[in-house]
Amino acid sequence: MWIIIDILIAILLFYLINKWLKIITITPYKKLYQVEVRENNLVYRIGAKKAYTGYVVQYYKNGKIMVQEKFEKGLKNEQQLYFYEDGKIQRIETYKKGQLHGEYKIYYPTGNLELERLYYYGSPNGKLIKYHKNGAIKLRASFVNGLLYGTVGSYNENRELIMKVEFRNGEPLSEISDNIEEFYLEINEERKKN
Repeated sequence: MWIIIDILIAILLFYLINKWLKIITITPYKKLYQVEVRENNLVYRIGAKKAYTGYVVQYYKNGKIMVQEKFEKGLKNEQQLYFYEDGKIQRIETYKKGQLHGEYKIYYPTGNLELERLYYYGSPNGKLIKYHKNGAIKLRASFVNGLLYGTVGSYNENRELIMKVEFRNGEPLSEISDNIEEFYLEINEERKKN
């Protein structure tokens, strides 16, 4: 009985506090705290002088987790999880000292993978694979120090190659097909999202 009351109080507090753009955190001890982002872009518990270390959890009105983030000395650190309202995973981001570092994945509401890429201290580095809703690869590319490098391929939903371009240091080397405009738009959209 008391657990249900505690949960209802937590949800009510979350709703009221979010109206004023504050975030509630839940520690391992299930105490509720408010945190804020200050001018230095670090996260602090309200009233605290030291930057926050711990988890921040936000909930949807239906009680399901919206976001679960981990902070160390006020900076995002390790794996951050974002969920759709139905509880399915929406996005996984990995951070190190406040910068994207490691695995980054986005999922369609169906649960299928939409995008996977790697980061190295905030810069795209390694593979980027974007998928169609049916699971077929839509785009495959590689980055080195934030620049396109190697073969970049674009595919239709039937897994047929539409375009293939070679890149070195972000510059195309091979002949470019008629679809290059659309291709560049897609690559730039991905960069803007991230």
